[in-house]
Amino acid sequence: EPYQFLLTFADCSHWMIVEPWQVYGEVYGHANRTIAKSSKQGSPYQAGWFLRESELGDPWLSLLDHWVSGQYGDGAMIYGEDSSSDHVDGANGKNSHGGV
Repeated sequence: EPYQFLLTFADCSHWMIVEPWQVYGEVYGHANRTIAKSSKQGSPYQAGWFLRESELGDPWLSLLDHWVSGQYGDGAMIYGEDSSSDHVDGANGKNSHGGV
């Protein structure tokens, strides 16, 4: 099992490093999860993410809280499951940065 995940846009403009159990350790709805470091901040901090059993698009992993990240820009939504385009196709979303 990997010790950490590196999630990044293809152009490396937005990225984050997280421990796997922060992503998949349990089912959660808008829970604060710890980001080890990111393009936003060089020290650990938390952001609200989703991993719900009922939603194919989960998990949603972002640099800032999920609701802020829907506005793109610095709150970048880094990852959404199931090839979902929600939250990621805007002018500053991952698809405008070459994908993930």
